[in-house]
Amino acid sequence: QTLSYGELNARANQVAHRLLALGVRNDDRVAICVERG
Repeated sequence: QTLSYGELNARANQVAHRLLALGVRNDDRVAICVERG
């Protein structure tokens, strides 16, 4: 799958907003596991 920088930024913002909704705050550490591709 190929993403433009704009699409990648939009997805990163979605993840960030979801983490904020779950109570994660600035300077909290979050582990992220992704598949290698």
